[in-house]
Amino acid sequence: MSAARQNDDFATVKAAAPPLLAIITQLTGLKMSGPHLDKCPFCGHGDCFSLHGNQKFRCHSCEVSGDIFDFLMLQKACSKNEALKIGAELAGVTLEEHQAPAKERPEHERAALAALAICHKHLQDYTGPNSGKVRRGHSPETFKRMHVGLCPGGLLDRLRKQGFSDDAIERSGFATRKGENGKSHLVDFFAKDRIMYPAFYRGAVLNITVKDPEKQAAAYQLPKPKQGGAHLYHREALDKFESVLLVEGENDLLTIMDHGVNHVSAILGSISEDQIKLLAEKQHATTLLLWMDNDDAGRGYIRKVGKKATTKAVKVISYGEGGNDPDSYLQAFTGDHKAEIKRLEKEAVPYLSWEITQAGRLDTLEDKKAHLDKFEVWRLV
Repeated sequence: MSAARQNDDFATVKAAAPPLLAIITQLTGLKMSGPHLDKCPFCGHGDCFSLHGNQKFRCHSCEVSGDIFDFLMLQKACSKNEALKIGAELAGVTLEEHQAPAKERPEHERAALAALAICHKHLQDYTGPNSGKVRRGHSPETFKRMHVGLCPGGLLDRLRKQGFSDDAIERSGFATRKGENGKSHLVDFFAKDRIMYPAFYRGAVLNITVKDPEKQAAAYQLPKPKQGGAHLYHREALDKFESVLLVEGENDLLTIMDHGVNHVSAILGSISEDQIKLLAEKQHATTLLLWMDNDDAGRGYIRKVGKKATTKAVKVISYGEGGNDPDSYLQAFTGDHKAEIKRLEKEAVPYLSWEITQAGRLDTLEDKKAHLDKFEVWRLV
């Protein structure tokens, strides 16, 4: 489909669609209460979600905004093209099937998507003895949105039965070659009963992290040649939201999403130079709220991102006790989780202020100055 034709489709659907309020009410059951919706359908807070005319919305709490297609992308966790199709159904518009330069995904990408679908279905159906450790209290909706799966084993044979070639399966990263006596053959790369956390961006699989729910085996990822350099878990958040929570791990992110907060992304282990570069570029359009683990590694990640900060758009969340991470903190919290996340966001401080506070906890003036010198705080003043 040409860009011009696609733009025509968006304009046609927008013109024929019911008022945005009617669509929001139809999809969420929420109604206007004075100048605001009952509550924001994304962050759950009240007195903050307003409509501008019949086609624009904005939440002054979680700072999402846009038109009908932006709303559908957020509400349905879908791409813009998928939002167009949903909007067309709501508007009663039949979109013309455009035959043109249809670009089918390469076979190895389709093989990866097929394998992930197998793993997600296995997770949905899983009732084994480790069910609690596998699910960790996360909602089925969150697992579906993030394509989380459980490896059933034998993915190589399953993909072969679906008609994928050995070359495509190997290139997908779901199989690897094992050699003996000068000969090699394909074997499964991912072990049975491992949780699969795929990182997508714009429909492509950038990376997959695999973890043992029993924590007896170390976590591992796709072979390096298959990875994207700046892969983040839910990287789309940096494109969609004006303010984004940045956490370390997959379960930190999933737990935050369980409570209806979608403006979150994760670094997936040790932060890379490519990730730091990406985050430094995004800080001019997006406020980064660093919610790292309460340990030395977490403080190190804060400094790696903070040192690249050229604006006040990098802030740090302080919370809980030493050793906590966002997942365990929220799991133990007994109040209104959304309200608590919002409180932490509001109380986040610029990186410079956070670093000065760290220095202030030291005993002597010499120690404080040495701390500020060590982390080159003076250049940010």
